[in-house]
Amino acid sequence: MIVETMFSQLLRLPTPPHIEIAYSAIFFELSKTEPDSIPQILAQATELLYDRMDTMNLVCMERLCHWFSHHLSNYQFTWSWDEWPTALEGDEDTPKQKFVREVLKRCLRFSYHGRLFEILPDNFHVLVPPKPEHVFDFDNESAAGYELAKKLTKKMQERESDSNDMMLFLRDLPNFDPSDTKPILEVFIQVLLHLGSKSYSHSFAALNKYHTVIKQLVPSEEMQTYMLSCIYKVWKNSPQTMCVLVDKLVRAQIVEAPSVANWMFSTEMSPEFTRFFLWEILNSTIKKVNDNVDKQQRDYEDMRDRLDATKRSMDFDQKPDDALTEDMVEKKEELVEEAQSLQKNLFLIVFQRFNMTLTDHLVRCESAGEDYNTCWYKWSIERLQQIFLTYHEQVFKYMSTLEMLIFTTDTDPHILEVFQRFCALRA
Repeated sequence: MIVETMFSQLLRLPTPPHIEIAYSAIFFELSKTEPDSIPQILAQATELLYDRMDTMNLVCMERLCHWFSHHLSNYQFTWSWDEWPTALEGDEDTPKQKFVREVLKRCLRFSYHGRLFEILPDNFHVLVPPKPEHVFDFDNESAAGYELAKKLTKKMQERESDSNDMMLFLRDLPNFDPSDTKPILEVFIQVLLHLGSKSYSHSFAALNKYHTVIKQLVPSEEMQTYMLSCIYKVWKNSPQTMCVLVDKLVRAQIVEAPSVANWMFSTEMSPEFTRFFLWEILNSTIKKVNDNVDKQQRDYEDMRDRLDATKRSMDFDQKPDDALTEDMVEKKEELVEEAQSLQKNLFLIVFQRFNMTLTDHLVRCESAGEDYNTCWYKWSIERLQQIFLTYHEQVFKYMSTLEMLIFTTDTDPHILEVFQRFCALRA
């Protein structure tokens, strides 16, 4: 009964009552307290949930993946994999195979690559993800940017090199074009990440050192999206590193949130569209934007209350708070409006790109005479539902704009139905 209740809470939509790791920690403590019963019950429950994977909501599958991988790490990754032969059937979009693949990718965050081959039966080795190593395209003399990469490597390794010095170096390059920095940006980013590939600390130090240079090379959303593509080329075999680096870039305000959304919906990332790490990145980005709106709003309200209190105290000849002025409150209000504008723009981009991506799929299937209701379509629709429901408080503020610009009467009925059901929640 306890295990059933815990799983019901963990898999509750749109969000569980507590952070996901809490359930894993509680299960672990229960297993230590009742070693003769709880582990066996957990194993049986996991088997039952695995059997239902074909009909499970993708968000629930993702949470179960997070829990199960962490659970395995607490028990030396021991599991009766031979009892899951259905994970080897079909292609990688088959629900059970996708679940196992994503679990193994997640296990890499708790272990090392070779360990997966040790714990898995030989026939499961085909599901093991690539070794999480970076890719460097410019270590071969035949590569187009080899000479530039060689110069940049030497320059970055100089102790006295800083952002100003590096920017002067780049501007002096014969092929430097301020209107098109893509060729130089790709080489610069690859060299930077190659030199910082030893650890996250090395990568962060490199990004911090050349923060100003990167900002000048990616002044627009288009260039920021391109930079994310360059980073993905380097770390495509390590989803965790991609999550960490994108998080760092957003926090450092090198990359804006809309650029992250445009990148993950880009044609280049379409083969990865249903992989869990991409949605981890998007949800993390949306959360940062929402948190910033809330913080700016709280700060503004606090300043407004303090200013009002100051004005009232002046009416009673009390000493005013000279540190707070009307101009300061107005500037804070502008920051609130900027944060809200960014939030609105982000949601508009996400829903617009969802609409375009799903419409393309439906049109393509109709033209080819194929069934549109594939695993990819099911998971994509469920991701759309996830965004609506998880961020319902924020999304409802922009309902009229969404209805006017994106979810219009021209929208495909299959997509429009998701929006209409969401609207009906407050009807």
